Amino acid sequence: MFVALKNLLPLGILVAIICVSDCTGHDEGSGSCPQFELLRGRDGRDGRDGAKGEKGEVGGIGLLGPQGEMGAPGIQGPIGISGPRGAVGERGERGEMGEKGMRGDPGLRGRQGEQGAQGLPVGGAVYTRWGNTTCPTGQGTQLVYSGRAGGTRYDHNGGAANHLCMPDDPDYLQYISGVTNKNFVAPVEYYFATMPSLSQSNHHNVPCAVCYVATRGSVLMVPAKTQCHAGWTREYYGYLMSNHYNNGGRTMYECVDKDPESVPGLNAESNPRSFFDVNEIYCNGFSCPPYDAEKELTCAVCTR
Repeated sequence: MFVALKNLLPLGILVAIICVSDCTGHDEGSGSCPQFELLRGRDGRDGRDGAKGEKGEVGGIGLLGPQGEMGAPGIQGPIGISGPRGAVGERGERGEMGEKGMRGDPGLRGRQGEQGAQGLPVGGAVYTRWGNTTCPTGQGTQLVYSGRAGGTRYDHNGGAANHLCMPDDPDYLQYISGVTNKNFVAPVEYYFATMPSLSQSNHHNVPCAVCYVATRGSVLMVPAKTQCHAGWTREYYGYLMSNHYNNGGRTMYECVDKDPESVPGLNAESNPRSFFDVNEIYCNGFSCPPYDAEKELTCAVCTR
């Protein structure tokens, strides 16, 4: 039995069993057990730590605590004093020119600008309206002055060829009293002997008016026409007239108003005068038709 327990139990437990067994019957108060003294072994070693326990389960998420109150905003501090301005740095060197970029797409076409106001021709135009003392109305013209037509006497070979619109209020400078052998500016008379519709003005003096057009700068007298060409403004129209072919002097062709005014003259063929006589075409060289040798030629005064 002892041998069997020895093989099964640790040494300390075996000694205790033997001690109890062998000391039975001895004096309990003696405190001794001779067998124990003989058989006591060495103290046993400390036992090893037990195996590590299993990991406990993860605890649940705790409840969110109440949010604390927001503190009052702090007082803004005073603005600091501005520091001194730094010195201007040196100008850097100019960089190299970059490569030429690609040509951009053409831009949209801009709107057409408004047309500017038409400018006024420099100086305007001046013309004489023969056979009338007024200027056309409604065409931007204004009267400079009115008077009577004058020219070289019909029986003089010398003198001037053009006609003048003589004002009614002449001025003089130095003069010699008495009639001297000088050129004469004679009054121009109508010679309407061949025109029954105007015979009441035959041998009457011819009035005239000098007119100014501020908005047009050119004047053109068109013979054999009663209308002006495109782009031109007709000032007036009438008959193409000049000195009579059998008189001594030559004169300019003038355009006399179709409704001539007249100033009664002396009505005496012996009176020194100049003439406004009508003109007809000479078909030898001109195409007839469209021209007609039996019709008095017309004219129109135009401006542009």
